[in-house]
Amino acid sequence: MDKYYSITIPVKPYIQKYIQSLYGTPVKFTTENFFGMTVLGFLDRKFYFRQNKEVVHRSFDKFSSQMQMYFPRWWMLQAHFGLDLPPQNIILLNKLFEERFEEDLAKHCRLQEICGVQIKHSMEEFCNLHNIVVDEDISEDALKKKEYRTRQQFSKDFIANVSSAKTHFMQTNLFN
Repeated sequence: MDKYYSITIPVKPYIQKYIQSLYGTPVKFTTENFFGMTVLGFLDRKFYFRQNKEVVHRSFDKFSSQMQMYFPRWWMLQAHFGLDLPPQNIILLNKLFEERFEEDLAKHCRLQEICGVQIKHSMEEFCNLHNIVVDEDISEDALKKKEYRTRQQFSKDFIANVSSAKTHFMQTNLFN
């Protein structure tokens, strides 16, 4: 591990397991993956000093797991990244991780639903795929709410896109 810098990021337990299931343990990031590039964007720069901003922690912003991530040493030195994540960036980064988790959960459940599998079983399978223990890492109720909200948002976005495409089609074909 001499070729890597180690960064510790406080996260929720299920987020840690989700990311580790995608990238392995220990998590090694490169310029070729989504989360690696994202985390780099949130690191402090060596030659840029941020003004301290007050961070408001909400009751559900409890990051009880510490996830080690490794970045190539040459990459960190070349790009002049610092090794610190300011508190406000930890919250933003966790929100991004959570959104990606919710999207993947909803997509998985939707694909399973098309095949006739009940949503409850799809959520259990998703958690098993990512080594997430329901009611230990995340409550079943929270999991259901995340899937439902994301599915509803997907439906709204789909309807908006279809309406927009229909309007565009009508305008180009009826008035030309």
